[in-house]
Amino acid sequence: MGALRAVECAPFGMVGIGRIFEMYRDGLLEDDHEVAVLHGPAELDFIPLTEPLVNLRASLQEASRSGVLTEAEHDALLKLALRRYYKTVTWGSLLEEARTLGMDDPAKALESWLPEGRVDLKRQDAEMLLARLSEEAPEARVRPAFTFYATTFWTDAIARLEGSTGLSEEEGLILDELRLDPPAYRDALLRAYARRTSQSDHVIDGDTGVFDDRGLSRLFRPDHAREL
Repeated sequence: MGALRAVECAPFGMVGIGRIFEMYRDGLLEDDHEVAVLHGPAELDFIPLTEPLVNLRASLQEASRSGVLTEAEHDALLKLALRRYYKTVTWGSLLEEARTLGMDDPAKALESWLPEGRVDLKRQDAEMLLARLSEEAPEARVRPAFTFYATTFWTDAIARLEGSTGLSEEEGLILDELRLDPPAYRDALLRAYARRTSQSDHVIDGDTGVFDDRGLSRLFRPDHAREL
């Protein structure tokens, strides 16, 4: 999933590493199930129980390039894999389905080739990332071309991360529930803001009584949630 997040956050300065990132960035991949994996519990070190489609794609492509599969066989096997829910994608299940459809020869050839030829693209990308991080002189940080605004949501997130919201558990749950309905959240925010400003004088940008969204975001903080 890191490749997906890297593509989404690239405009904000995140640097993506690896072939999977490049495929998402270039539009060759779109769906998140391409990288999804079913894994075991922590007690088993999160052992993978399925094969991610990106690995399966890369392996089938290499098998075709190496002459183990014909182009038609490659396409047929990939089509079978893409029809599966990610929690059911394994080499064993794919080969079994191929045999039930009369593809005994390519299934046998691929099964013999996989132990040495299988491509683990996710592992390769992880190793590439570690290599980049270990470089003595990493490339300069990318400076995003946008202006950052510390919104109410940002300051709330930071306060929560630092454990300094000043809210009780119940108040925090109420605030979380309100955020699920943006119009209702903003309405409650405005009412709390109006109630607060009616009780005291505030000066914003040198003008008493002049308020806008910036003033609102500065005045309203998580510790004001009790006024909702």
